[in-house]
Amino acid sequence: MNGTERTEVAEPRAESPGGDVEPGNVADLVRLSARKYPLRPAYVYRGVTLTWQQADERVNQTAAAFRSLGLAEGDRVAISLSNVLDFPMAYFGALRAGLVVVPLNPGLAASELTHALQDSGARVLVTSGAGAPAVARVRDDAPGLQHVLVGESLQDSPGAVSFDALASSQPTDDVTTSRSGEALAVLLYTS
Repeated sequence: MNGTERTEVAEPRAESPGGDVEPGNVADLVRLSARKYPLRPAYVYRGVTLTWQQADERVNQTAAAFRSLGLAEGDRVAISLSNVLDFPMAYFGALRAGLVVVPLNPGLAASELTHALQDSGARVLVTSGAGAPAVARVRDDAPGLQHVLVGESLQDSPGAVSFDALASSQPTDDVTTSRSGEALAVLLYTS
């Protein structure tokens, strides 16, 4: 990527119906890259390559999946995943839906996870099959947590829903948000 391409991708702008350029949110980087470089690799993980177009479609599906759970703009989505393809899809999908992302270290102790879920007011948690047992132990202590989505095997994950199945069942149509670029997007906790 040359300097001009890097600048264009790093400075997201969305065209309004009148043709004006206005700033968007970070998830617009995926949409803009998909429009400009649809067939270029966006993510490569364990032999799987997603192009920018595929990533953008998956982000739209994930945003629609979050909305299908009844989430409203500004609601919190906790993400407790390691470096897997589900992480950027959940992260950008939540932002595209106008939600607030709460990234959490998947190695948090039960008390730390409970605190983050309670304090953030997360309504949804996206985790892995490995993280599901810890979530089962703390779920009753986080009354605002309404949905647990698991990105891998649902074995030992009672009450959880498959993140992949939920997202894959949604349309790939563009999802937009009315939240401004000044609205809270990410709520970080240190560990």
